[in-house]
Amino acid sequence: MVIFEVCQAVEHDWGIKMENANTPIKHTTIKEQVYQTLKERILSGTFQPGEWLQEAKIANSLSVSRSPVREALQQLLGDGLAVNVPNKGVYVKKITTQDMQDIFEVRSCFETIGIRRSANTLTDEIRDELISIRENLLKYYETGDKENYIIQDALLHKSIVRLSGNQLIVDLSVRIYTMEHLSRTTSLYSSERFRESVTEHIGIIDSILEGNTEKALEFNNRHLNLAREESLRQVDTP
Repeated sequence: MVIFEVCQAVEHDWGIKMENANTPIKHTTIKEQVYQTLKERILSGTFQPGEWLQEAKIANSLSVSRSPVREALQQLLGDGLAVNVPNKGVYVKKITTQDMQDIFEVRSCFETIGIRRSANTLTDEIRDELISIRENLLKYYETGDKENYIIQDALLHKSIVRLSGNQLIVDLSVRIYTMEHLSRTTSLYSSERFRESVTEHIGIIDSILEGNTEKALEFNNRHLNLAREESLRQVDTP
């Protein structure tokens, strides 16, 4: 109920503010470089869930002092990618069944807002993005390229969130999708789920482009429900 009430509050008062969240940072500090390196290793599975992120060992492997490593670890804690165990240290977070339930509840809230507002917030830029994503989804589905398909999947849902026109939602969604990525692998799509997902994704995109928000919501709700079930199976698998 709390999530539902938050969604209602956001729906009640909103201002359109489109953004570009993918602008690369050209000049980074040592701390930022360490953070990006550790984040990449966590998301790629180099650092496994539950693995101890040893400050001294990481500093030595990256040839930096412990200070930027300590700061990077604090940022990972803020991202939800790591947890601090008292008297032990910082560990890569293990995504639980409850975490996954919470993630999809918030995703549903944010993406519903984006789709509902899309009739007013669909700019030429986002329209072109959706058309490009549509083409790529079909291409990677037809070639069986699940890895690149999943990348396009993520881009689609980020575009839907951008349609909310709400910068706070966009910023909060970054953490949500990052946490979900901890449990996401290319095996997430079974052959049957792969086939179903492309139908759902194309349905979402076409409905948004046509201005049919109710139909887009129907496709997206079905997609998120099935994706949640598949993700929960992944979390429960040892």
